[in-house]
Parts: sequence; structure tokens; C-alpha cells
Amino acid sequence: MGNSIMGIATPSGVNWPDRAPWQEFGQPVMGIPDSHGNPIKTTYADGLMDSQSAQLQANTLVFGEPPAEADHSRRQSIIPTMLNNKVPFVNESDALFRESLLYMRIQLKSEMRFTESIKLMNTVIQNILKNPGEDKYCKLRLSNPGIKKNIADIDQAKFLLEMIGFEQMLLIPDPKPGQPRTGVPEDYLVLVRERADPRDMQHFCSILLDIVAKNNLTPLTGKI
Repeated sequence: MGNSIMGIATPSGVNWPDRAPWQEFGQPVMGIPDSHGNPIKTTYADGLMDSQSAQLQANTLVFGEPPAEADHSRRQSIIPTMLNNKVPFVNESDALFRESLLYMRIQLKSEMRFTESIKLMNTVIQNILKNPGEDKYCKLRLSNPGIKKNIADIDQAKFLLEMIGFEQMLLIPDPKPGQPRTGVPEDYLVLVRERADPRDMQHFCSILLDIVAKNNLTPLTGKI
């Protein structure tokens, strides 16, 4: 047995490349690929891996492949990207949407109220998708009788809207044309555009419309 690098024993007689640290990268000792399938590059000095490269490969063997660097410039949908026009086998958001809707129906114990609620949620989301530049469709005043009955007073309905990008906030109601913005702040559900993704919204609406069209819970119970 030869030297030990970061606790990993290397066999004697290995022909290590004779490269200085400032020279080109060598090939990985263990052949571990990165998140894109390319070999992890390592540097050599005096015939040995540098400590950072050795630690990276040791951690990779123990904990698995390092995660790809996140792109924070845009929000990624929780719905996986469609590949070759086919929906991936795993769709975490789909199951969560359906489970939450099924739990909502059980808790309400009223088919009529459940239907009224999902129809209102669909209307809210469709208005946003059809009018992406209109801020008025992105704010729901919770004291509004229809919103209060079918969304604000139903925890699961609020959760589902929050899941696709809404947040509860205190806002002063919009004034009438020509009037100053005054008054007491009220509770609103507001769509935060940085968190919203049209793919999530469209997929959620497709589930709601499927329930209404079939007039039963098979869209929920058959796919969980």
C-alpha cells in the first residue's frame, strides 16, 4: 500500500502524472462524474492530488454526487420540465395538489361548498393567466363575502393558493378613481410574481376543471 490522500489509501506503484499546480488539469483518480456527466477534474502537485480535489472525491464517494449549482436568477417550477413532450414519471406537485384537494373535500363535508370553492379558485387563476399585466387580478381582499366564504375561511383553499405563489399581506384598499389612498389596512392574498410560475397555475387549473367536468372525485382518488 502506498500513500494516503485525505484518508483514502492509494496503491504503491501508481504512475502519477508529474505536473505542477499551475499546469493543466489531470484526469480524476476515481472517475466520478459531475452533475452534467463530465469527469470531475483534479490537479496534481509532485505526483499527488491537491487536498481540495481529494476532499471532493472523498465526499462524493461517501455522500453522493455534489448538487448542481442553483440558478437563482429565476424561480424554478416545482413541476418538472417536460422532456420530449412527455410528462416525467415523478410529479411531486401533482400529487400534492390532488391530496390537498381531497383533504379539503373531506374537511368541508359539503360537495356544494367544495365545488363553489374550486370554481372560484379556477376563476382567480384564469383571470391572472389571461391578464398577466393587470395587478387587480393578483389581489384578493379576504373581507369580500365570496372570497371569505370560499377561500379565506377554508384553510386548504388558502394553502393551495399559497402553494402557487400567493401570500397573505396587509394592504390599504385601492381608492376610487380620483380619490386619495387612505383607510385602514386589510388582509389580502397577493400573488408574488417572483414566486409564481404559469406552469404551476395552469396545471392546478387543469385538475380543478377535471373535477368539475366529471362531477366526482375520481380525478383525485385515481391518481394519488
